[in-house]
Amino acid sequence: MTGASVLGNGGRSQLSCLEILSCKRSFRQWRSFRQ
Repeated sequence: MTGASVLGNGGRSQLSCLEILSCKRSFRQWRSFRQ
């Protein structure tokens, strides 16, 4: 889990922010693909 490692790493960094954004994008694409 990326979220757990981010929390363990001491909070938000720019990299984790980008990871979350890309995760959201891929999740939205996956949802639209399934529907």
